[in-house]
Amino acid sequence: MMDSEALRAVVYAGITELTAIKKYYYHSTVGPSYSHFTEEGERVILDYIKVMAPLIHEAEERSLDQRAKDIVMQTLKDK
Repeated sequence: MMDSEALRAVVYAGITELTAIKKYYYHSTVGPSYSHFTEEGERVILDYIKVMAPLIHEAEERSLDQRAKDIVMQTLKDK
């Protein structure tokens, strides 16, 4: 299972790769306001988010659970 840090890297890398493919992303030399995902790119990025969102949610749940356990253990040690 990937942790939050790994997932951030994967999401960033995935979006970076998708924006490098012309059929998915139009990059304008005029400026960022003219750059955009193509229709096909919008479908692909949405599919990507649909795949990644549950993984991100699971990683956050694991992180929250671990923090709770750490707090309990620290509280028990301090007594």
